[in-house]
Amino acid sequence: MNCPSTPAGERNKKPITEALHPVFSSSTGDVLEIGAGLGQHAAAFAIAFPELNFWPTDPSSYHRASIDSWQQTLALPNLQPARSLDLRSANWHTKIAKAVHGKKFSAIICINVLHISPFAATEGLLFHAGALLKPGGLLYVYGPFKLNGTHTAPSNNDFDIYLRKRNPEWGLRDISSLKKIAGSGGFCLTQVKHMPANNLSLFFTVI
Repeated sequence: MNCPSTPAGERNKKPITEALHPVFSSSTGDVLEIGAGLGQHAAAFAIAFPELNFWPTDPSSYHRASIDSWQQTLALPNLQPARSLDLRSANWHTKIAKAVHGKKFSAIICINVLHISPFAATEGLLFHAGALLKPGGLLYVYGPFKLNGTHTAPSNNDFDIYLRKRNPEWGLRDISSLKKIAGSGGFCLTQVKHMPANNLSLFFTVI
């Protein structure tokens, strides 16, 4: 298979799939992935959870082409064509709702996005994702985060410095800030799961 991939994506798709398994293995319906990147995760999830229908999105045309190459190569019937979505757009949620004919999602997943995007993207996600979810729906966010203003490992501190030097609008987000914004968006943080390489899985549920 010659589909584009990254070593990090290959490493983390298994633990992320395992983290989602308790919820996704007993779920049906549609799942929106925001910032699906090259499509490695989307393909892995479509294989692991055949009863769910996955809708991958990304603002990059290169990434969307890569996602579609995974879908076509593996012939996955529950992986939809990639769509354009940018969390910084004020009406991104209404655009995606129109694209899927107003259907509500069982879950929304966002992996390794928030620390490499402006904080406006974090706010856009947490303020508006709830409008797209069914009652009790899940918002799953994965990546490196700070806990109460403190990095969880020295390597995360170094990574944060590196990111902010590349782009002052990037950087690791603090979970306490996310909880406050999520509350305004109708979410409650119900679980924090420690993951390999000092990453965290955050499970938000629609209140």
